[in-house]
Amino acid sequence: MPEGFGTPSKCWKLRKALYGLRISPRLWQQEAAGVLTKLGLRQVPEDP
Repeated sequence: MPEGFGTPSKCWKLRKALYGLRISPRLWQQEAAGVLTKLGLRQVPEDP
């Protein structure tokens, strides 16, 4: 184990998306939709 990585017996849960993860695009879309909604825009019903 490289120096500075701690004990290998622990597992950490990520609280944000990282580049390359399968869920990252979906989380980005949700974040962008939230920001646009706060700006007063609304989503078209035909566009989920």
